Amino acid sequence: MNRMWKLCICLVLFVGLLAGCTKPAQKTGHILTPSGHAVSVGEDGAGIEARFGTPVDYAEAQSCYGKGYDKVYTYPGFEITTYPAQNGRSEFISVLVLTDDAAQTGLGLKVGMSKTEMTDLYGGDFVQRGKSCVYMLEKDVTLWVDIEDDTITRIEFRAP
Repeated sequence: MNRMWKLCICLVLFVGLLAGCTKPAQKTGHILTPSGHAVSVGEDGAGIEARFGTPVDYAEAQSCYGKGYDKVYTYPGFEITTYPAQNGRSEFISVLVLTDDAAQTGLGLKVGMSKTEMTDLYGGDFVQRGKSCVYMLEKDVTLWVDIEDDTITRIEFRAP
């Protein structure tokens, strides 16, 4: 019986050590759409309509970045902006915008939440620019959170 207790204690300690070794949530530029799909700034933008369906609105204009077109795909709760990639990919996701609480950031931030909830998720290390709180995230991605009357009204990730 004594041997069994020692084995149980060792097992509990081992599991506890493993739990302590998990990575903390990363502050990256990705969102979760209302349908549960993840999309990130910086990723290949080819096949957006195949992944997310027909957008409720679509716009394109001659790109300032290179040959081709900048494109904006609007879906319920979020927008995806792309521009032509220089490395052989058809398009590059440059901006993700959350327009209502249907979608959320990878850490769970949504439009309609408070500034306190934002700092609980992303911390207080941001720069205030007008009504926006701007965070520098991994890979030089910026997170712009617009706040009016302590309520988040818009969330935007921008690729460098």
